[in-house]
Amino acid sequence: VATVSLIFFAYQNYLNSQTNAQGLHPNDLYDSHWEVHFDPTHSHDQSFLSFSNASAVVLNQYKGWPADESLLEERDDDLLSSGLEAGVHEFDNLDISVFGQHYIVSADGLQMEFTRLSDSIIRNSEGIEFYRVLDESAHDSLFWIHEQMTEGYE
Repeated sequence: VATVSLIFFAYQNYLNSQTNAQGLHPNDLYDSHWEVHFDPTHSHDQSFLSFSNASAVVLNQYKGWPADESLLEERDDDLLSSGLEAGVHEFDNLDISVFGQHYIVSADGLQMEFTRLSDSIIRNSEGIEFYRVLDESAHDSLFWIHEQMTEGYE
């Protein structure tokens, strides 16, 4: 069983490191942490993305929006599935693929598309640009940040 698992993970890593004609490969996003670099609507106060090998965590805090999650009870499925809903959300079964200059990120309940602008900057379909902060996932840090942002509202 251990040998089969090692072979599977080695093959999966091989596939994720395959570069397309534009120089992109899924490993560009796996195990990485991103922060908003530019928001054309200027509505984000803070926004972070974290990708591990298995899941994605998205944290959004909007300007003028309350940090109290009880005031944001009604969730808009479109915002949640595109990674734009306020608060912190984790999405399991992460899969990242590449097509041309685009990264396609999908997980349970999440579908995002990013265009690569440089080695360290990507843009989502809403025009929001993110820059790479770390070459590792930061899931725990994002949950801690969210806890600090909402402290006192519970």
